[in-house]
Amino acid sequence: MPPVPPLVERCVLGVDIKRYSARTTQQQLLMQQDLDRLLGEAAAAAGLDRSMWERQPGGDGEIAELPPGTDLIAVVRRLVLELVPLLADHNDGHTPERRIGLRMAVHLDVSLSGPLGSPGPALVVLNRLLNARPVRDALDASPSGLALIVSATVFDRVVRSGLGGLRPEQFHEVTVDLPDKDFHQTAYVHVPAALTASGWRPGAPGPGPDPGPGPGPGPGGGPVGGGPGGAPQAPPQPPPPRPAEPASPPEGAQYGGIRIGRQRAERVVFGDYHEAPPPVDHEGLGRRALDAGNYATARTHLASAMETAPDDPALRFRRALALLDGKRPHLHSWSVLDQVIGLLEGARHGLPEAMALWLLVIEDRQQSWRHRTRVPAELVDHVNTLPPQAAAEIVRHITAAENHVWQLLAARSGRNTPR
Repeated sequence: MPPVPPLVERCVLGVDIKRYSARTTQQQLLMQQDLDRLLGEAAAAAGLDRSMWERQPGGDGEIAELPPGTDLIAVVRRLVLELVPLLADHNDGHTPERRIGLRMAVHLDVSLSGPLGSPGPALVVLNRLLNARPVRDALDASPSGLALIVSATVFDRVVRSGLGGLRPEQFHEVTVDLPDKDFHQTAYVHVPAALTASGWRPGAPGPGPDPGPGPGPGPGGGPVGGGPGGAPQAPPQPPPPRPAEPASPPEGAQYGGIRIGRQRAERVVFGDYHEAPPPVDHEGLGRRALDAGNYATARTHLASAMETAPDDPALRFRRALALLDGKRPHLHSWSVLDQVIGLLEGARHGLPEAMALWLLVIEDRQQSWRHRTRVPAELVDHVNTLPPQAAAEIVRHITAAENHVWQLLAARSGRNTPR
């Protein structure tokens, strides 16, 4: 009998696109691409490394098991905070067929690794919450295009803490009752930007599946239509005055729906004053993604890091490694190799491992190992000056057994080369 893998507690997250099946195949493909981009941008801005998530794409959404030690405030608070304005920007710029309404669920529970998935209650409960009627009704009423449901465990252990700007009173208790699945649990729903204009509460119908702007003004500036019998409707009452705001909010903070110190205003998820999220460590996220072999994510973060440090040799070296995508150089197009060589040209005189990778790429591009057997002594001397861990980083991402530079790097790292 095979050994039983460890049973661990994980934070699990699920998202699901509203009315996905009603779209055409082309629209579904575009929405998948849109959602993947939105989740990636929101997670990075919230300080979460999505490349470390164990993700299960579902076509209309994604289920993810987050690594142990994940900051739960970042998941329940900052991820939502970043996702709402991204959704608003996306939906404002697209036709109704491409607009995304999103249900999100978060749960904490145990699971273990299995050959066909993750056995245990974590993902079972998450799926029940994600598809529950209360969060579907909440999304119908949400002005932000997002509705969040969290389990009682997450509410008690994370939301009740009040940390990071979380407000327990902004989550509404609901019951998820599925008799045919023998599932009965309390959960908590949050509609970003607090209540809608209709004052939605669990159990009350929302304003409709796709709320949009009203009919607009009629002739003379009044509303189109009228009351019973054709009588004109009474003019709307003015909104109550807003409470006074602090005189000088700190730079980078958010207040009353505006993020101070940004080039454009953004809607605020939880409404009240709070500090802006901490800056994203793109270099650290890029290095971790590269170490994990997630080259696309590594390229994105390292490119962002280079925006503020374009001449950093270590960033240029690792972005070149990420561009090679785990493949030996001569298998790439010349345009990709031109980018790689350009990055390494700016780093090889300041970083020995960048010089070694540059030499490897040049040799493999020309495939000079096919007609040259003698290895220059200068090349041997240079590789022998590298720390073994630097040589190991290169050969871990590239396998080119015939390449003379690669053979020297493999020997320097302590790796046995094939004969």
